[in-house]
Amino acid sequence: MMSRYSALFWAVLLVTPFCPILARMPTSIEGEMPRKYWQFIFLYERTSTVGQTETILHPFFSHYTNEEKAYSYSTVLYPIFYSHGTNYWKKWTALYLFTGDDFYHEETKEDTDIFLAPFFYWGSGDTEKERYFSIFPFYGRIRSKIGYSEIQYVLLNLYVTWAYRDYRAYSILWPVLMWGGSPTRSDFRFLFVYSSKIHTGKYEHRSVLWPLIQWGYDDLDKQEPRGYFLAWPFYGRKWSQDGNLSAHAILPVIPLMAPVIAAWGSDKKTNTFDLKLFLGLYQYGYSDNPIRRMNIIFPFYGYYRFAEFEGTFIALLYSNLKTHSLTDESEYTTIVPFYWDSVRHHRQERETENYFKIWPIFQYIKDSRGNAGFRTLVLWPWRSDEFEKIWGPLYSLLEYQVYENGDRYFATMFRIYSQYWNEREFHMFLLGFEYHRTPTYWSVEFLGGFLGFSRETLPEKDPVNTLKLFWFDI
Repeated sequence: MMSRYSALFWAVLLVTPFCPILARMPTSIEGEMPRKYWQFIFLYERTSTVGQTETILHPFFSHYTNEEKAYSYSTVLYPIFYSHGTNYWKKWTALYLFTGDDFYHEETKEDTDIFLAPFFYWGSGDTEKERYFSIFPFYGRIRSKIGYSEIQYVLLNLYVTWAYRDYRAYSILWPVLMWGGSPTRSDFRFLFVYSSKIHTGKYEHRSVLWPLIQWGYDDLDKQEPRGYFLAWPFYGRKWSQDGNLSAHAILPVIPLMAPVIAAWGSDKKTNTFDLKLFLGLYQYGYSDNPIRRMNIIFPFYGYYRFAEFEGTFIALLYSNLKTHSLTDESEYTTIVPFYWDSVRHHRQERETENYFKIWPIFQYIKDSRGNAGFRTLVLWPWRSDEFEKIWGPLYSLLEYQVYENGDRYFATMFRIYSQYWNEREFHMFLLGFEYHRTPTYWSVEFLGGFLGFSRETLPEKDPVNTLKLFWFDI
């Protein structure tokens, strides 16, 4: 089990969000098709292209739709609320605490789940297992969630029952009394006096006056079963039947001080060795299956490698994290909270993205599709592209964007002045006024047509002049 210092080490490294494993859905206009754009200073903007539309009323509301993927993404005062989904599923969350899921199954039709964990759970659907209800801690019946096929409780501690496949367990005045079983399993616990958990042919765990005395066996169905014994507060040990595994720990008299005062052990089968000293402040270890390397002098220096992840920290301020997986390859470098630098390559999409931020001065983003963006100021200390998109115009001194279709955008002083242009088209926005020019057309409008004039010139035809008043052409 990872110690508290290893967990803190990873917490430092993981402040930069991981790229998702599954195929990513867009949350703003993408593609190389021509786009239409209009804005009103820092309050409103609308962008559209074939099959895609994005509307933002900063910072109150945003909505993006992609007809090709039947996908939509909406926010209300992000991150207070956002939702996204397709014709078959939808997910939403309020402050990441109150969440909901909706799914449409061809066989079972609608399936809706609403959570305010852990206080409220509600589910509805066309089958019995999709219908459940829970108000914590008074009454609950939850099905097919958090790893169990069914959980029932009344006043939580008074009576609880839960089931998974052919296993069912019961508890009265938890944790006073608990028992459960299946054809292959038998569990029993009475307070902390005695407990046993037996899975025939797999493991046997027992304790007396838990956590003082614990012993048992694991991997009984493997070639080399393993045993453990714990006599707190003095000594703990793990071993294997053939002697390949041998680990020892000297335990602390005060359990809250640290997991162990000192621990060491090895496993010849996986070429594993671990050493922890000085209440876990020093940790050293390695393993070949799975591949793991660790050398931590907390809080000054740490190096940790596990499978495709590799990380280093110095004084809990500098951190570097690398990932090499089948779907993504990335490297994150941070100096909390001022410096952020990341490179991500999505193998599935064959796309690369570079992100650089010196908080709160500026941020810069560039990807292999041709998109690039620069913004100053940036008030959110961590990376959140959605937060900067929704709130950024309210405090940005300067913005510059290059889009994959060749369009460019520039804005300054909270978008009091901005322009949007490409090789054939130019838009200028100033305090609600818009000047629009193409090779055959130009116009000047206020508030998108409340008042305006346009002139269109076509080959071998007389120019067409149009006066706009109250958004009508005259």
